[in-house]
Amino acid sequence: MSLNTKMIVITWMNMTKSVIHVKLFQKHFQMKWLLFQQIICIALFMRLVINNLNTLKNMGEENQGSHPILE
Repeated sequence: MSLNTKMIVITWMNMTKSVIHVKLFQKHFQMKWLLFQQIICIALFMRLVINNLNTLKNMGEENQGSHPILE
């Protein structure tokens, strides 16, 4: 193998190595981003549920004692 061919092979191997690293990093970043989105989604959903429960509780407290059917 001539020196020129060796250089080309080494360069090509280094390029493929860096491409693989970039792909792995992109995949890793994508997974982190998906996890982050899921956490935000769950947090927003929980906030919505808690707000709804508080609203229902407040409505229940307002209606206590003045319900026409119970009196």
